[in-house]
Amino acid sequence: MYEIKTLTSSAIVTMFSGLILLTGSNSPAKGGECDQHGLAAYAAIQDGDSVTVFANGVHRTSGFKNCLELGPEDVFPPIFDFKIKRPTGDVIQLITLFTVHANFTADQAVKKVTVRDANGIHRVEVVQILQEKQSPGDSNKTGKRKRLDSTYQTVPLDFGTEVGNGFRFISLIGTLADEKMIDLSLDPNTCSLNKFGDRTGCTEIANTHLKVKLQRLRLADPLKLGREIYRIQSKEFPKSLIVYLIVPKSDSGYRIILQKPDSTVVVALEESSTVNKGK
Repeated sequence: MYEIKTLTSSAIVTMFSGLILLTGSNSPAKGGECDQHGLAAYAAIQDGDSVTVFANGVHRTSGFKNCLELGPEDVFPPIFDFKIKRPTGDVIQLITLFTVHANFTADQAVKKVTVRDANGIHRVEVVQILQEKQSPGDSNKTGKRKRLDSTYQTVPLDFGTEVGNGFRFISLIGTLADEKMIDLSLDPNTCSLNKFGDRTGCTEIANTHLKVKLQRLRLADPLKLGREIYRIQSKEFPKSLIVYLIVPKSDSGYRIILQKPDSTVVVALEESSTVNKGK
């Protein structure tokens, strides 16, 4: 799974050999969106689960609109098209530098991305930004990819979505760090349990998969155990529901908290030794 964010741009202030070059006035083209392939140079970087693709180039006049658009193919990594819209009306005859970029999220390292332009197809190598490694003494282990699973819930949990009659099993997969996007899997299936509390026969209702965002709250642990608390954010949650994730300093003690105006539910989570490499 991935999320796409794009940004269009007409010009930038840039620097060559220590000199700042200001390209002057460059109003974007009037009318619709970019309508033809253009030419640019491309680069890409990955910082954690965020991948950014850049297109940089030069126009001989001001007034161009530049777009780095997601292609129609349903593939991963996604394919992008660099397009332009030529200016209309009066333009300034001034060499104009431009940059435009697009972002998507990926739960695994991406080696190359594809960009199409007026010269054809380009395979752009993705430069990996090394993440800061934790010291052995830092046992909180945030910033590290994990899978957290709940036990089977005999009383279904209400996340406010309209699938099934609530959810009986929760999984979180991703990097536990501030501003990270992670996967939340909600399983509505009713199961029978054996004497050890393991799930045996279950119904076959499809799970709900959400891409959610972690936001760390700067709150001191009242028990002074070094725990961290994160807000789990999703546009799929109703406004009346607030979801928190508690990250312990040790390997045990993960919790997810569902808070509503009239109730609070706390669900224990356990770290799984298996982390699925989803898209």
